[in-house]
Amino acid sequence: MDEQNSNSLEHNTADELSMCHKQLMDSEERYQRLFADFDNYRRRIDREKAKIAWESRARVLRGALELVDTIDRAAQALHTQKALLADFDGMIQALAGIELLQKAATRFLEQQGVRPIDQTKHFDPTLHEALAYTYDAEYAVGDIVEIFEKGYVLEGELLRPARVRINESAPNEPASP
Repeated sequence: MDEQNSNSLEHNTADELSMCHKQLMDSEERYQRLFADFDNYRRRIDREKAKIAWESRARVLRGALELVDTIDRAAQALHTQKALLADFDGMIQALAGIELLQKAATRFLEQQGVRPIDQTKHFDPTLHEALAYTYDAEYAVGDIVEIFEKGYVLEGELLRPARVRINESAPNEPASP
């Protein structure tokens, strides 16, 4: 009978050991899945935080771009009238001051990671916004004729498209596909 109890005890111990091993494997698998889920969650949160930070910076920098555009227009207007204003020292000093503002604004944008879009000759809807169309025989259809406002990228992503006038086909020519 002792032998039978001994065999039964060994059998029960083996069953318990097998059951404990199975529970350990199940627990380890659950742990690995939870760890993977948490790791995926952490990565998703990091991406979302980066996106929110980028969008916040972009919102502020878009406002700064309006200021830069205004400074650029003022400088351009004074440069256009420079010959007429040559006799007025005060106006020449004002022009020099505006040019200093332009340089400071450009430096600020560069420090923030904002870069102007490389100006291409041909219209690209991913980089440009067509505000007007014109026909000029000196340009090919779809070429940019005039840039109203420069476009900018922030860390490689479009911050603001360049606002442009593009050349279209002559009024009696069929439009290109």
